[in-house]
Amino acid sequence: MTQPTSAHEPFDIRAWVDHNRSGRAACPACVQAGKANQRNLSIDLTTGAYHCWRGCTTAQIREALGAPKGSAANVSQVRSQHVQAVPPTQPRTISQERVRQSQKRLLHSAGQPQTKALAWLQARGFTHEMIAHYRLGLEPYWLTPEGNKAASKECYWAIALHLPAEASGHFYRKLRLAPWLTGEERPAGLPKWSQYGVPATLFYTYHPDQAEATWFCEGEWDAMRLGWLARQLQTSVAVCCATAGCGTVPKQADLAQLPGTVTLFFDRNDTPTQTGTIPGEAGARKLALALGDRGKIALVPMPDGCTVRG
Repeated sequence: MTQPTSAHEPFDIRAWVDHNRSGRAACPACVQAGKANQRNLSIDLTTGAYHCWRGCTTAQIREALGAPKGSAANVSQVRSQHVQAVPPTQPRTISQERVRQSQKRLLHSAGQPQTKALAWLQARGFTHEMIAHYRLGLEPYWLTPEGNKAASKECYWAIALHLPAEASGHFYRKLRLAPWLTGEERPAGLPKWSQYGVPATLFYTYHPDQAEATWFCEGEWDAMRLGWLARQLQTSVAVCCATAGCGTVPKQADLAQLPGTVTLFFDRNDTPTQTGTIPGEAGARKLALALGDRGKIALVPMPDGCTVRG
């Protein structure tokens, strides 16, 4: 899949999203609204025309992708039925007290969920001090396998990431659902993440007042590890990530706030999609394009036989 290399080239949705052989893909605007597990975007693989069945406009889709301004507009397919655009999910925050309770549940209890969650975090280099500093917690997540039948509800435990909101003392909550359940142990209907009410924004894990540059990571785990190291070394570099994953480029207003040169640290060992695209590499190219001359992609050697996943 070829990525656009200039803001003057025509916008082609096929170069910006991962789609299957039928031309179905997750709509970037829907992903921002918390609908990451639905393939609402239909793409004509011959012409590049596209349409979101949930009603997102082409402008919303392009904004969610961070497509450079000035590239030619792509006209979506005309449908006979009228589709009402659905507004994005409203941001939802929780109080500092609820964050404290969640953190206490993780660090000060000795049950089986706590043991599994802490072991998973510690295997990825998270100490108790880091867990406390980044306000990680433990939360129940209810899954209803059989439609809306209450009797079929199942409870799973999730590691909670609490991301500071603009409102002072409030936080967004993003859940990594039972990451210790893998292979046949993991239910087919259990998603990897739940982030309802979390807007597409930036999460800074280290931001000194006199930051001269930025290290931009693909996800929260890498950003927290790298941010902790930068904090220990007292570097003049800000460390952050985006809350919406590697396939979505933050808004230009957010990118403009990043200090100095922005070095991108995205995954290079992702499982390829059906089209052969490496999500991390494709995401890094999209973000670098949106950043222009400020964006630099880091090519960090990977450890041999690395199997650690977030």
